[in-house]
Amino acid sequence: MNSSKPENNKKKKTQEQIWTERLSSPNEEVVKDTIKEIRDYGNVKILYAIIERYASEKNEDIKKELGKLLMDIKHSDAVGLIFSYIKDNKYLHIRKDLISFLWQSRLDLSPYVSDLVDLFLSEPFEIAFEAFTAIEYMEKSVDKNVAKENIDKLKNQIMTVDESKKYLLVDLISLLKRWA
Repeated sequence: MNSSKPENNKKKKTQEQIWTERLSSPNEEVVKDTIKEIRDYGNVKILYAIIERYASEKNEDIKKELGKLLMDIKHSDAVGLIFSYIKDNKYLHIRKDLISFLWQSRLDLSPYVSDLVDLFLSEPFEIAFEAFTAIEYMEKSVDKNVAKENIDKLKNQIMTVDESKKYLLVDLISLLKRWA
């Protein structure tokens, strides 16, 4: 017979679960304190909760703090996770912000250059501009073949791209040529 007390059999919450609950709090101070704690001790596992709160946040102060937190992420695994949100139309209303957070984080976006070019071509100017900026600020080298493929893709779209993006498209081709 098990002599342990029933309360000892309860599963202990992970730190990520605690932070997720606290990020969901209606209390602004609890949320701000949680953001500070995540900034100091957080990990990639809490990213989904941060983005979910950011996506639904109405309070501009909290939204600003969540945005700063997303810009300060330095873990390379975060890039793929954030790109999954960028590609999900459920988060279309924050797509521009997510791209901006990525390039401002200075994380390596070179594996996502094709995704950024696709966003540049398919999205409205504001989002296209963020995708352009993300490529412009890339510090890591892009694979030569990937750069050439994207240059060709851009050249094929030059006549059909929205007028507001044409001058950026020419600049984007020049940016990609540094790796081709």
